[in-house]
Amino acid sequence: MGNVSANHLISGEEATRFGNGHPNIVPYQAFRTRNGYIVVSCGNDRLYQALCTLLGREELASDARFATNPQRVRNRHELIPILQELFLKRETDDWLTELRATGIPCGPINTIGQVFKDEQVQARGFVWECEHPTAGMIKLSGSPIHLSETPTRLYKAPPLLGEDNEKYLKDKKDDEIVR
Repeated sequence: MGNVSANHLISGEEATRFGNGHPNIVPYQAFRTRNGYIVVSCGNDRLYQALCTLLGREELASDARFATNPQRVRNRHELIPILQELFLKRETDDWLTELRATGIPCGPINTIGQVFKDEQVQARGFVWECEHPTAGMIKLSGSPIHLSETPTRLYKAPPLLGEDNEKYLKDKKDDEIVR
């Protein structure tokens, strides 16, 4: 939103829809792969040329419609479908390996299941387990924030319906409580 709002404040022009792409850089967006999604970020012409070489489509780098970033932004409606077709040919992990080896910023778009299997998520202890009075052992999302002097921690399971009523309503008069 930062770029979209800055563009509007500078030019006074309304933003047009461009999906999940960047308003001022192309390609800089998500692409579907054979088995998932990735984000590819070619923030300059050199990275775009490297992408074209990796994709085996060097001619796209010299095509007048796409040779510079301003031209790619103007002609994104033509370029993005071409790139999308190419990314569909391989799986996410294959693309990530190749893109990273080439120095092109990229990353996977994970499903929620993939998020919880991620090594970093596991290493940071993001999943908390606790005993619930009626559900037994449950898993909850922990805090993504880890502070050295004031660590976050799970004190107890989520309360049962009405369990904390007395604690929070004890100082209220009956006519102040909406049932």
